[in-house]
Amino acid sequence: MFTSAPNRARPAKFPICLPVLLVLALAALNAEPARAQAPDGGALRAAIAGAPALRGATPGTEALAGKALLVTFYASWCPPCTVEFRAFNEVRAAIGTDRLAIVAVNVHESLIADSTGRMERFLARTAPRFTVLGENPEAVGAAGGVQRIPSVFLFTADDRMTFDFVHAQGAEKMNTNAEEVLAALAAIGLLPD
Repeated sequence: MFTSAPNRARPAKFPICLPVLLVLALAALNAEPARAQAPDGGALRAAIAGAPALRGATPGTEALAGKALLVTFYASWCPPCTVEFRAFNEVRAAIGTDRLAIVAVNVHESLIADSTGRMERFLARTAPRFTVLGENPEAVGAAGGVQRIPSVFLFTADDRMTFDFVHAQGAEKMNTNAEEVLAALAAIGLLPD
């Protein structure tokens, strides 16, 4: 009687590599897109200057010159943006308008169907003590393409970015706070009044 050797599976040459590669590929597909470019403080100032304000003064070139610039990108339907606006009110109370310009730029507003008066309710609820702008594609481009909100950038008077916060998908931390921003301002020599 003829007996053949049992069929044995050949060991894979790279038994761990395939599952690892699959996991990495899936992670890459689900990853947030990186900003196309780093935020440009000078271009952002130029995009903001003269843009009509929903709340506060329309920021002119002279109003932005020689000051640090704190910019947030927000939407009225974004709960972390509500918290962040309150934090920026604390920052505004601590650092005067003569040294720091704070500007909020609306983005992604149209992702959620508009309900009557949503923006007005948001502004009433947050009572911003800083300039709030409507949608501004030029500012979004100057910020390197804003994909997530809130996104916050702090620039020195000479347009060097010194702080940023971008809400990452699935992250526990959803917004920056007054303490972090005040610490970033202190690091560039802007102490509370």
